[in-house]
Amino acid sequence: MIKWSLKELPEVDSTQNLIRKLGAEGAPEGTVVVAKRQIAGRGRHGRTWVSPEGGLYMSFLLRPPTSAALQTLTLTASLAVVSGIQSATGLKANIRWPNDVMIKDKKVAGVIAESSFTGKGLSFAMVGIGVNCNSSVSSVEPSSPATSLAGELGRDTDINQLRQAILDSFGAAYGEWLKGTDVIRLARGVIGTIGKRVAVTMKSGENLEGVARGIDQAGGLLLERNGKKLVIHSEDIELLREA
Repeated sequence: MIKWSLKELPEVDSTQNLIRKLGAEGAPEGTVVVAKRQIAGRGRHGRTWVSPEGGLYMSFLLRPPTSAALQTLTLTASLAVVSGIQSATGLKANIRWPNDVMIKDKKVAGVIAESSFTGKGLSFAMVGIGVNCNSSVSSVEPSSPATSLAGELGRDTDINQLRQAILDSFGAAYGEWLKGTDVIRLARGVIGTIGKRVAVTMKSGENLEGVARGIDQAGGLLLERNGKKLVIHSEDIELLREA
């Protein structure tokens, strides 16, 4: 299990930016930055993550010995968020591939995994997690409504308890990830995207529509389109919406 070391702050621009700085300065694996509020929180592709007080915003530092399985780290962390939410609140969530955590088709959390390389190879990896807990939420995109744990429960969530539940879940999952356990097999049961018709906007500007049929061993989405299956990699997409 990872030995976690928490740095709790009232406000930061972005926990992910700060953990990157600490990683470059040599901070040990397990360093966690937690903020009550972010003024420049971000998700994948630099998208803004609205971060008012009342949510869980944290990033943590990892120093895996190899970069071989980095493409499945986001799914590993997303699984930990799903497990942590259920453990702390009893709510059942699932994953909208590749990194959104959903409750009843509404986004409740997001995960971002990034890495830093030097000339010698992988230096460190970072995982950022944002969960809508007790703050009111509104959707920036009407096609992707948001929710909060409080909104689903009808009462406030203990954010510290949730944080620890997610860290505990990730610590166990990370141990399995390092051993080479088939994370994709574990994730398939909680990826709500599978079996649904999706619209994918690629970074290239191309728009694809089809049915999500599964996840390959590298974490790519198997999209069935016009009778053929394509593999869509998370780093190549700009946006995915379930139809």
